[in-house]
Amino acid sequence: MTEKRVVPQAIDPFNSYILVVLSYLTANASRLLITTGNITALNDLVTNATTGWTHWYTLHANAATRTSVINANLADSETAITQKLQSIYGDLPRSLMTNEDYQTLHISPPVTHRAKRAKITNIPFSKVYSVGGAIVKFIIRTDTHAKRAAIDPLADAVEVVAVLLSIDKPLPTDPSECNLHFISKEALFGHAFTPADAGMRFACFIRFVNLTDESKDGGWSGVISCIVGM
Repeated sequence: MTEKRVVPQAIDPFNSYILVVLSYLTANASRLLITTGNITALNDLVTNATTGWTHWYTLHANAATRTSVINANLADSETAITQKLQSIYGDLPRSLMTNEDYQTLHISPPVTHRAKRAKITNIPFSKVYSVGGAIVKFIIRTDTHAKRAAIDPLADAVEVVAVLLSIDKPLPTDPSECNLHFISKEALFGHAFTPADAGMRFACFIRFVNLTDESKDGGWSGVISCIVGM
């Protein structure tokens, strides 16, 4: 994961930050599982006598030696160091990091809790169809995403209860009449039946569900049906 807005961009704050961070990462490399190669590469980017950040920063800081070429090299050095830090920070095991690590490196601690979700009020706008292979396909939409497939943002998944019927049988009027059940975490999905089921009528009810708190589940749709394609 690439950390954003962690490394200062202004020259002097960047210089102060990188000197502190280089020392800190070097001292804590073993504990934070930072490879020797990464520490060596970062140290070279910062301290190399002819190509490192410190070299270009010293020349930049002196008006007598500051030139457009020096400034360009300084900018290139800053970019290379930032990219290296992003790579190192992305590999840091968050489970091993302390508050001091987060504060020193300017990394935001991971969010360890989620706000409780409200009850789902959306009822899916769904389409079911089957064009062959005894596969029934689903397109799930919400009232706010009527033109593309989507799951309600409060939901973890889509729940389907269904039944296979002879085409001359009446459609069910309540989900309790269904004996098939499956769940999808995707808004576009399919469910396979056997070749023997081809030509049967597939009828279902669909709702959005919260997989960790069923009291937050949404309401059922009306019955939807199609013929299982051969």
